[in-house]
Amino acid sequence: MFEWKIEEEEARNEQPPLPSSPPVLYRRWTWPLLLLLVIGAMAGGIGWKIQQKERALHLALAEVVEVESRVQALPVEEQIISLADPDAPVGWRYLYLVHMSQPTEGTGKPSIQSVRWAEEGKIVLVEVVWPHQSGAFVERRAYRLTERGWVRTPLPSSDEPLQEQRTEHFAVRAPEPEFALATTLDLEDLLQHLEEQWPKPRINAQPITVLIQPQEFGPAIEHLGASRTIRANTFAFSRPDLASALPADAQYRLILTEAILFQVLLTFFPENIPANVFSEYLGFQRHLVAAEARHRALDERQRQTLREQWRQEGGVWVSPFSGPLTTSPGMSENEREEVSSRRLATDFLLDYLIRNKGREIPGQLASQLDATPEAASSFAYIVEVTGISLEELESQVHTFALTPEP
Repeated sequence: MFEWKIEEEEARNEQPPLPSSPPVLYRRWTWPLLLLLVIGAMAGGIGWKIQQKERALHLALAEVVEVESRVQALPVEEQIISLADPDAPVGWRYLYLVHMSQPTEGTGKPSIQSVRWAEEGKIVLVEVVWPHQSGAFVERRAYRLTERGWVRTPLPSSDEPLQEQRTEHFAVRAPEPEFALATTLDLEDLLQHLEEQWPKPRINAQPITVLIQPQEFGPAIEHLGASRTIRANTFAFSRPDLASALPADAQYRLILTEAILFQVLLTFFPENIPANVFSEYLGFQRHLVAAEARHRALDERQRQTLREQWRQEGGVWVSPFSGPLTTSPGMSENEREEVSSRRLATDFLLDYLIRNKGREIPGQLASQLDATPEAASSFAYIVEVTGISLEELESQVHTFALTPEP
């Protein structure tokens, strides 16, 4: 027993010899792994520095955007000039001054959606998002780094080709997105509708060119006089009314449609319009064209949305038959507010009549008004077309204006 225990103890104390060097596989992968770790650490450090640099750029530009927003809310010419690139063309700086001198309506502040370099270390392209109740509107801007910091600079010119479509009465030239939109308006069908529904002497069917081009700070619509050309800005540069309940694309479609209708319907007038009623005549004709545009460019849900906004912002009801639809220099502030309310009531009137009497109502009213222009201030032409007294019609329209739509 004693000898057995000794043998057991000796066996237990025996240890396998240690290798004199690491295994071959261990030696083979040690340095590559270490090298990968070093490269990974370096890449991580570089990535972190890039992220920090991008964050600093984003914060600096966000501060500039915020300053621009504050200055535009309470515009002061000297402050606006300090925000513009001093090396930019004089014409661009003037348009920037005009643009910034017009306070932006609506709620909320702009924020940056994306930033990318157009010229490394010098110029960046920024997408700025404006909050809108029916969806955000994205505005494109460019900023240049100068000795005094980031300043607004002209956007690089677009080299996007214009597509073209020619029909019997219309030529449309536009970049791809706006070209697709313009062709969906089906302008020849629109003209045919007007020729069937509106007084023929009023229809100016001479060919019209619709030219859509990007113009930073340019107007949404320009009528180029005798050339029968409508020059429209692209959607990206046509800032919508941020206070409107309509989506930005619906607003764009509406103003383009109204501009085309204006060229077709409001260039010829009867020669027998008495001078003392011309203002009332023209004021109502403009509302007829606007109603025609709403029912061509918008769907019923969008028109309901627009009317609901009218209901919320309309204020005190003013009869559409109580006075003029245009202002004059001698009017008081109260009288001007009454004109504004009367215009709104007239829009309700026309939407109500179209809903209850049919799409032909604007053309019928225009025909009757052209036949009896002296009735422009008495609104007798409305009674003639509708067969409803002004008192009864006002009551019906007032109820329509007060009743929310489902």
